[in-house]
Amino acid sequence: MKMREILFRGKGNPDYNDGDGSWFEGYLTYNDGNYQIVDKNFFKNHIVIKETIGQYTGLNDKNGKKIYEGDIIDFEDRKDCNYGVIKYSAEFTEFYFEHDGCYDSLGFCYHNYDLEIVGNIYDNPDLI
Repeated sequence: MKMREILFRGKGNPDYNDGDGSWFEGYLTYNDGNYQIVDKNFFKNHIVIKETIGQYTGLNDKNGKKIYEGDIIDFEDRKDCNYGVIKYSAEFTEFYFEHDGCYDSLGFCYHNYDLEIVGNIYDNPDLI
């Protein structure tokens, strides 16, 4: 049985060495008052900005890029909307995307071959 990969991503905190705007992917920890992303090989901890932390949805877009909370996606088959933002619903325990005030389930209503990441809400707020 294939296990779902539980990963997080966050943007490096400018108050520390990793604050050059880089994104880090790995496991989320909290230590000494800081949120940290530990790389997959457990070699390095990266202190990240709490507000930029997003969980991996378990899906990749049509180009093979991992889809995280906070990503902005373009979905091909919707001509009435342009982009959607990936979010998590604790109420429905699912990832979804929000667009023009609408809510669509990610994975149930859409599949990775329909979606393309075009940015994220932190680096590209002008897209939404």
